[in-house]
Amino acid sequence: MSDKQSAIAKRKTHPEFAPTYSYPAMAAKLPLKLALEEDPPPSPKKAYRSHYRYLGHAEMADDERRATLSAFEVSLRLFDLSNMRDLLASRLYKESRRGQIPFDPVSLLLCLLLRLEETLSWCELELRLAGPQGTEWRRLFGFEAGVTPSASGMRYFAKTLGPEFLEEVSGRLVRSLMTHGLIPVHSTFPGDKADRGVSICRDGQLHTARDKKCDCICGEDEPCADVCPTTNPRDHEARVIHYAGRNKHADSDAKKPRGKNIFGYRSTADRLIDDRFGTAWTVRSSTYPANTDEHTVFEAEFIKLEQLLGPAKISEFLADAGLGYGPALSFLYKRNVLRTVDTRAHQSDHDPELQRKRGYDDQGRPVCAYGFPMTSNGHDYERQRSKYICAKRCLRLTESEPPGCPFQTASACGQVVNVGLAMPDGSLRLARDIPYGSTRWKQRYGRRNLAESRNAILQRMGLLRLPCHGLRQARIHVAAADFLANLRNLGGLLIQASVSPT
Repeated sequence: MSDKQSAIAKRKTHPEFAPTYSYPAMAAKLPLKLALEEDPPPSPKKAYRSHYRYLGHAEMADDERRATLSAFEVSLRLFDLSNMRDLLASRLYKESRRGQIPFDPVSLLLCLLLRLEETLSWCELELRLAGPQGTEWRRLFGFEAGVTPSASGMRYFAKTLGPEFLEEVSGRLVRSLMTHGLIPVHSTFPGDKADRGVSICRDGQLHTARDKKCDCICGEDEPCADVCPTTNPRDHEARVIHYAGRNKHADSDAKKPRGKNIFGYRSTADRLIDDRFGTAWTVRSSTYPANTDEHTVFEAEFIKLEQLLGPAKISEFLADAGLGYGPALSFLYKRNVLRTVDTRAHQSDHDPELQRKRGYDDQGRPVCAYGFPMTSNGHDYERQRSKYICAKRCLRLTESEPPGCPFQTASACGQVVNVGLAMPDGSLRLARDIPYGSTRWKQRYGRRNLAESRNAILQRMGLLRLPCHGLRQARIHVAAADFLANLRNLGGLLIQASVSPT
């Protein structure tokens, strides 16, 4: 049985799943609307060539009809997007009597989502909307037969709208679902207290530029410098990065691991984990040149994430070893957020004598002066520190007592070491709030599999190799894909929850 089947089977047996996402349970809440920070200014246009309107959800009550709909089609019957019209129009249009009457911006936004849903080019999308296969899409989007946008018109819409709005729209969707109790505002990890905040997992994806012309290494140790003479002129912001094919980074003088050079961009998405139903929701995403140092942008991105979540507090952050550097670890600690971040290896980790001198082993577990690993005694969430005790382990594992140990006559705990912001020697590299490698760590860190499904989703949408040129267009397509993935996730959950048990 695949992981996907296991997740579906797990959520179907959860007592809260059907009461939360089935159509009868959601019907009273419909239509859903995106959360807006404030009322947008009125549209500068008085008329449109198309007019999106919410068509209701009555047909969703028919089991046979619902079974024929895709997850995206279901989501269009759950959400009324008309409140976005003035907000989009204020970003796109200017008051003028010249030129052709424009299309409804909500209609055009849905065209962009349909392009990703069906993995179409702009020209293919134009033909699909105008042809017999587009009848239902024209009805849902608000187009009339014979009056549909051209490929150049839809391309211009995406270019003019810009990435900033799209990089926020997923967060607005999450906020909206939170208000209706469809996404948790507290931790759903088994055993966590009710007042613990949500868990966020960061997932990253490398995207190959549309046209590859640069495969150089511009510096001795630094791939693709800021100004590269061989960079594609239509993707002048793309950069080369060496992808080793693994998450574990090593700070050593060893030879570089095998892998490949990728010329393009990298996107990151911060996803809210719902442990109850084995799913994750993208709150915020961003895209930048592939060789961008993630630590330089992490603090600003985290603050933006907090703003998008509003009253929901973040209590845990999961990430791979690429984020396991001092600035990010220190920032999370100051925010009182559990640092469920994979560790980075170092050549000193293989030297038992050096481990004893520095006071901890290769997994960040304190060791006593005689090299015996200490035992975790729990984490204090208020004081933000984990307590380790030696419990006089040496007396149980050796025939003779180590000479001169001052803790042999102490209490039963023996030596006590507290790990907070850093390890005893001041290093942050291996400082974690949950003992690394422990059963608790594996249970928490293993949930990254829920968030990493985004990589497969973007690949199926044709974004592993970008269908566009330039960083701006890359940001637009990736952010729109993350928004579409959230809509499809909601529709898919309703479909699963509404199936009658056999």
